[in-house]
Amino acid sequence: MQNELNLSETIPFLNLLSVLREQKEIDMPDMVASAFQSITVQWDNRVAKEALDQLFVDAAARVPKGGRVLDAGSGTGLRIPQIREHFQPESITGIDRSSAILNRARESRYGAFFTKGDICEMPFDDETFDVVVCTWVVETLENPKAAIEECLRVLKSGGILAYCYVNLPHEFKAGETLAASALTSLEKATREQELLGNRKVAYSDSEFFHTKRYHQGLISTVLLGKCCEVEPYMLPVGRLL
Repeated sequence: MQNELNLSETIPFLNLLSVLREQKEIDMPDMVASAFQSITVQWDNRVAKEALDQLFVDAAARVPKGGRVLDAGSGTGLRIPQIREHFQPESITGIDRSSAILNRARESRYGAFFTKGDICEMPFDDETFDVVVCTWVVETLENPKAAIEECLRVLKSGGILAYCYVNLPHEFKAGETLAASALTSLEKATREQELLGNRKVAYSDSEFFHTKRYHQGLISTVLLGKCCEVEPYMLPVGRLL
């Protein structure tokens, strides 16, 4: 049973995502990097904890321990402890486009290797990683499908891609608040996506595909395998009906 969503707790993170979505610069000032970490921690703990926890449990159940894990769009490395706990990996690599963000990740001494790069065009060979994790990234990108396809490219056969995103409509701008009516529209849109997905890929037909919704569709989590095609119902909702 999901905890009731407190809309006021969503405001800082949704505004941050909106700013990142509009940002054209590759790097961000150190001050913004600091705010990014603080706001993300609050979001993860107060709003998204159930979704994140379940995503890692579901993904870890589908792959052996001890593989190579990529944190795509790693930010300040907040996801590294969960990756280590659930996958017990041989190695962890993080990639992000911001030097300021990565500097904070390296300062935290997570024991991972961090490199700068674009997750839509990553500097890794095909089938490099056993697990790819991507959290709160694709909804900020102009082409989320390209990012997911790139994550699948570097994923090994038999591996798992675990990602989550906020269904942040294009109409939402920084400085706004999320209305209850918008959540109702999101719930309708994401239910339609879910039904489409169930018709196209029955879960019993693919051990590597699974999607879940949280908080009336505000958050979606997805598991994909190398064999999966990236379909619209696996991507953030763009506009509200």
